[in-house]
Amino acid sequence: MPCLKIKLINLFNNLFNIKVEKQKKDFDHTYKKKITPISHLIFFFNTIISLFWIFLIKISFYIYTKRCFIMFLSLSCAHLNNQPSTHKVQRRFKNLLSATSVFILSACSSQPQNSVALQLPTINAPTTSLQSNMTWQLTAMDRRIAHYLIAISDGDDVATLINEKNSTLMLIKTRLQNAWEKQQLNIKDANDSAPKIEIHLIKLLTNVQQNTFSYTQSGQIQIKISLSTQQKHFSKMFSQNYSQEGAFKADVNDLTTNLNTQLTTLLNSITQDTELNAKLRLLNTPI
Repeated sequence: MPCLKIKLINLFNNLFNIKVEKQKKDFDHTYKKKITPISHLIFFFNTIISLFWIFLIKISFYIYTKRCFIMFLSLSCAHLNNQPSTHKVQRRFKNLLSATSVFILSACSSQPQNSVALQLPTINAPTTSLQSNMTWQLTAMDRRIAHYLIAISDGDDVATLINEKNSTLMLIKTRLQNAWEKQQLNIKDANDSAPKIEIHLIKLLTNVQQNTFSYTQSGQIQIKISLSTQQKHFSKMFSQNYSQEGAFKADVNDLTTNLNTQLTTLLNSITQDTELNAKLRLLNTPI
């Protein structure tokens, strides 16, 4: 019994020390940003509150474990002595087991989702017409190194990766094709000698750094549009960079909404690009 108690106390102290070291690292990281004295005071106050809650959780868990162990010994002794245990002890032990089951199930249900689906709205097409007697063949290629959409890191070695449920590349292709067809651009499946519009998805990723009381997200989207015929070729890279800070824990739904907004903005800039529209409209001019 004394050895088991000492081991449990050492385990709780180690967990408490890990939390304290994490609080110190976050505090030093925030201090290096040279924040205002008021923000510094608020952060210090939140740190004290967090340490207080950690202390309460530690004490509660210690008391809970001790009660479970004592009840288990009581039931075991009653069984060994061939004495029926009281209904009160049995009922309290069952209640503790039920509470433990609820805690485990709630922890499992709070696991983060590992995939999301982007919902791009209709892209705004300019009023200028791209009508011509040429038929274009539209293709889309995924050139991304990382095919997940969101990476959340909280300082550990392994980040939480949020993948895409549906093909984002095909969604981008559909939205751009609908916008160009509204400009009366003739897009059909044609032979290899037909003029081609190629969509290259180079990068589509949001990186999130999760701290104790805040998070920072930074993302980059890169799409290259290429026009090619047998004699001419034109390509242009379109990029969208963004960054944002938030309080407390990053929400996957909010991150997905922001990524969806940034991608929609980039696709609108592609269809509204003056140089690209000029090349599509005046294909007979030297490129």
